[in-house]
Amino acid sequence: MMKHILKTKYLESPSSTFLIDLIKHPSGKEYLEITQTIQKPNFQTQHIKINPDILPELINILQELSNNSRVKPKKIKRWIWKEEIQQKIAKSYLIGVSSKDLAMQYGTKPDTIEKILINKNITLASNKPPKRFWRLKGKK
Repeated sequence: MMKHILKTKYLESPSSTFLIDLIKHPSGKEYLEITQTIQKPNFQTQHIKINPDILPELINILQELSNNSRVKPKKIKRWIWKEEIQQKIAKSYLIGVSSKDLAMQYGTKPDTIEKILINKNITLASNKPPKRFWRLKGKK
């Protein structure tokens, strides 16, 4: 079953990236799915699905915890990728435009483009050229 993603937001911190998707379930209800990728030591991915009904209380709890924390938050990068843009990125990639070229076109990193593609359930192609195997005439 393919997810119907209504909206995606992307956050990046020094050690993790987060994709926050608003998803429409086949039943018609919506939910949030947060995917965290921890970059070190070996790119671990974690998912959490949240019922939007609890969001206001969850936000209050998170703000309270943040206000009581002794750790000063670091600046994070935040992008909002509209669904139309994500569709254009996916369509361009599927007709052969590389993630590097798409990143240049959209003013971001290839990793960000690849995360959007992965979020769209698109398998990434290898950027390595195929190895050539040939044998010279007369050699065995």
